[in-house]
Amino acid sequence: MQSTSYEKHSRKDPNFPITFHPAKYNKTTAGIYMHWHEHIEILYFINGSANMIINNSQISVKQGDVAVVNSNCMHAMAVKPLDCRYHCLIIDKLFFDSFFAPFEGIVFNEIIRDEQVNSLLDLIANEMLEKKDYYKQTTKAYVFSLLSIMSRKFSASRSSITDKVGSQKLTMVKDAISYIGTNYKENISIDDIVSHIGFSKYHFCRTFKEVTGQTTFDYINILRCNQAKKLLSSGKYNISESALLSGFNNLSYFTRTYKKYMGVLPSNDV
Repeated sequence: MQSTSYEKHSRKDPNFPITFHPAKYNKTTAGIYMHWHEHIEILYFINGSANMIINNSQISVKQGDVAVVNSNCMHAMAVKPLDCRYHCLIIDKLFFDSFFAPFEGIVFNEIIRDEQVNSLLDLIANEMLEKKDYYKQTTKAYVFSLLSIMSRKFSASRSSITDKVGSQKLTMVKDAISYIGTNYKENISIDDIVSHIGFSKYHFCRTFKEVTGQTTFDYINILRCNQAKKLLSSGKYNISESALLSGFNNLSYFTRTYKKYMGVLPSNDV
């Protein structure tokens, strides 16, 4: 089974290496669980504010900020952020590699505050939302300009900022998240996780909370609740089926947990 924590982005048009979607994030949604992908993700906050976790850094973002998630960086929106709206732009690795140096060696700033960058993101959003003639070609040109500016003004060599200890922590947490993502439907315990990754329970629990901002218990429950929400929203499964398929064996416990993390009862999402 594929891990739910490593995201593989698929595109309808293989010749258009850009994914864009506007999204609303609100108080009734649990935090997005930690995940990673090889492509660059750019979040442009239109209004409101939120808290993000990128690798082991906790970052506050507000209207006008641009958050950048570099290749293979773990990231999440923190649990229960303030209401906000943001555009999400995902740039395919191959698009970047075809015009610039391979981005495995480049790290963009995690937060960018720059009028030129914001203006280009506004132009990209308009093209992707209006979809006028030749919008894909125009969007590619704007994205190329965006990456050029970001590479010149807001990037550094990955090797120049490598933190060996930090990298070891991230690797450990990634291994744990992959294990959880594969086994969250089962009755997994912290003992199961540390046995799989080969670290002590104390060291693991402390590091997991440091890196993700969540306890392992919260992370597993958020993952399960988000999965249950998808099943409920699909209309194909009732509450009992969604709970069971998401790793909850007790319906009353599922209802309490869902209300705690999602802010509403499961019946509200049917």
